[in-house]
Amino acid sequence: MNFWLRFALRSCLRRRRRTLITLLGIAFGVATMVVLGAVMVGVNDTMIKNAVAIHTGNVVLQGDSVPSAQALTRVNKLADSLPAVDDRIKTVLPRLHFPVLLTADQRSLPLNIVAVTPKLEALQTPIAGRMVSGKYFADSQGLVLGAAAADKLGIEVGDQVFLITRAQRSAIKVSGIFSLGVAGLDQGIGFIALARLPTLPAGSVNYEMAIFCSPGSDLRKVAARVRDLSLPSEKVRLWDDVLPDVAQLVKLNEFSMLIMVALVVIILGFGVANALLMSVMDRYRSFAVLKAIGVRPREIFIVIMAEAFFMGLLAAVIGTILGSLVTLIWSGFGLDLSHYTSSNPLFSVNSTVYPRLAPVMVLVPQAAALGAGILAAVWPALVAGRRSVNQVMRGL
Repeated sequence: MNFWLRFALRSCLRRRRRTLITLLGIAFGVATMVVLGAVMVGVNDTMIKNAVAIHTGNVVLQGDSVPSAQALTRVNKLADSLPAVDDRIKTVLPRLHFPVLLTADQRSLPLNIVAVTPKLEALQTPIAGRMVSGKYFADSQGLVLGAAAADKLGIEVGDQVFLITRAQRSAIKVSGIFSLGVAGLDQGIGFIALARLPTLPAGSVNYEMAIFCSPGSDLRKVAARVRDLSLPSEKVRLWDDVLPDVAQLVKLNEFSMLIMVALVVIILGFGVANALLMSVMDRYRSFAVLKAIGVRPREIFIVIMAEAFFMGLLAAVIGTILGSLVTLIWSGFGLDLSHYTSSNPLFSVNSTVYPRLAPVMVLVPQAAALGAGILAAVWPALVAGRRSVNQVMRGL
């Protein structure tokens, strides 16, 4: 067996031009798949990052219908303990939700108020960077709301509005107006500082801890750690449970990428089969001589399959290195999709995609190219193995 493997390697080296052309073709296909896979991962990262930044974080701990004082105590305790649970947790944002009726002059609008920690929110979420009027919590006692809500009520920064809850009617000034480009958020949500909550008798509130993790983290393991600190009445959920529409788009993107990979692999397979078949046809006489001196068809088959294996393996390595280098360079400045995603709410916050190498999308092209090369070699190997010495001699 070792002899025939060495023989196959020498055969590849003797036909350097043909081997080089085949190697470059396979390597280019692998590099293309690696880069496209990295772009797909980057698109998914951007969609997920934008969605979780606005909504829930990568993992969210939720509690429902708790008195505001009790909820405030609970989120402060969790804010201190959760960062130490797992080193993949980068930021923990406490948020308290309660509904109000926002009124100004003779106009009113139902609004969901979210009490937040302004400094932490400004670092992690996009609201601070999307202000169209005023500043993000320049006044810690003020209200930050969306542009659509401000337009409906006819109010501007500095105007006084009233928050009407079941408990009381409270006056508050508008300190900032933002625009995310997402109608439901620009019209249906407002923010106050967490420190302001005790002065607003909100009654019962819903609270959550939005947990942000580093890209590529195993979120299920993080969620399991968080559950160890949660109460029986609290729920710990992943972002894809809370945002199933975004999760479905991510899966659709992955499925589309798999189809593209399959098409590239099929093209690679035909290319390898063609190259090997031409190589076999050029060597009919050599194989006939080998058979005449006692070489068995099985050994001819092994030689050609080994040639395909060596070329596929080397091409896969070269293509992976090339694709990884291109991806690493590209990830430094990103890919701006703003011209193509201006109406897509999942890209309204950030439309720049940064390709990212994921282990699966690096290893799959390698394995696919190697497998395609080996499968494509079966037919030429069978042709060479079955062709008799007499047939070859008659064709000369």
